[in-house]
Amino acid sequence: MLASVTAACGQQDKVFPNTVAPGAEENNQVGGGTVFGEGDVGVVNFALLLEYFEADFYDALNKTDFFSGKIKDFLRTVEENEREHLEILRELSKQQAGGTVQKPETKFNFTSRKQALAITVFVENTGPGAYLGQAPRIQSADVLAGALAIHTIEARQAAALNMMVGRKASPDGPMARPFTIEESLKRTEGMLISTPVVK
Repeated sequence: MLASVTAACGQQDKVFPNTVAPGAEENNQVGGGTVFGEGDVGVVNFALLLEYFEADFYDALNKTDFFSGKIKDFLRTVEENEREHLEILRELSKQQAGGTVQKPETKFNFTSRKQALAITVFVENTGPGAYLGQAPRIQSADVLAGALAIHTIEARQAAALNMMVGRKASPDGPMARPFTIEESLKRTEGMLISTPVVK
């Protein structure tokens, strides 16, 4: 059904290279404190920033006229899911004592159906890796439950989009690859245009 965009999406890692500065693995310090906060506060704020980004992304995407029918319905459902994720994380943030990350500025430039879908697949594959990367740092049972509930949906959405464009549901094979904070934010480069602010 989407044969016309398969070729472009097959090249997405070349279009949006997943490059990380040397030492990024060691610098993934949410558990010890970063701009997002310390401990679970940092984990929740980092996840909240990503969900703000994704909600804005799908809002902009769904305002284009590139998609119709079942694909358009699916993308609208994904946007609704992202907004539900925001509510979950806002509630978790209220339970933490350490401030809440503010809604960031975003900018998206969709030029064609092919390009828009290629970016969508790339963006949606960021979420599962980002959540997986923070899982070992979570201490609160409530935060862990919320993160796992969201991670599951993000992974299903990513799998569906991967298959739409002719990729394997799980491009990394039977074990998903976690992303560091730096890797995750690198994948939003050019679209997330403001520095995270926690108040």
